[in-house]
Amino acid sequence: NKMANDDAQKDDELNKTVVIVGAGLVGAMTAVFLGRRGYKVFMYEGRADPRVTSSECPGAGGAAGESAMLGRLGNATKRSINLALSHRGLCALERVGLDKQVLVEAVPMEGRMIHPRGQADVDKGSIFQPYEHKPGHAIYSISREELNFALLAEVDKMSNVTTIFSAKFESYDKNSNTCVFNVGEGADSQKVSAMCDFVVGADGAFSKVREALGRVQRL
Repeated sequence: NKMANDDAQKDDELNKTVVIVGAGLVGAMTAVFLGRRGYKVFMYEGRADPRVTSSECPGAGGAAGESAMLGRLGNATKRSINLALSHRGLCALERVGLDKQVLVEAVPMEGRMIHPRGQADVDKGSIFQPYEHKPGHAIYSISREELNFALLAEVDKMSNVTTIFSAKFESYDKNSNTCVFNVGEGADSQKVSAMCDFVVGADGAFSKVREALGRVQRL
């Protein structure tokens, strides 16, 4: 019956291991969903933990508070603009119970103003173009960093999800379902192999995972 099949599927998921490459917005959200389904998840991120302030990083100078503030400002300048969160993104956050928390820091954007160019168009005035079809609805401007922090905090609550930072993806062996990472910095780095039932590439537009998979299977 359906209940027995659902239980069998759940047991099967509990026995599966997933490797996620990339702990950004997509990787962290995927880790939350798969973790809640019961998968054993290992999420690898090439950068150091972005939540670590500059005062905790090697070579940080000045007072701790000042260093932390400068570190936050430095991280904030890595992206030119905030993320525009639409209905689809809000639905995903609602499913993991983070929508209300995230919207506290978000700024609603109901639409954009189109200003006419040229003297002949002055009389026409500016035109308001709503982003959403329903009146009163909006998309939301939010810091990518703060949204990422919220998702990573949710990941940290799960005992079946492990996040490994400063772990750069190097290769994937299809025959053994094994990913190889270079973990650590400089002379302290080491090769680490991670076996899994499947791998999720969430490492951005120039995905190393996609490149590796393209060598073993035409994409």
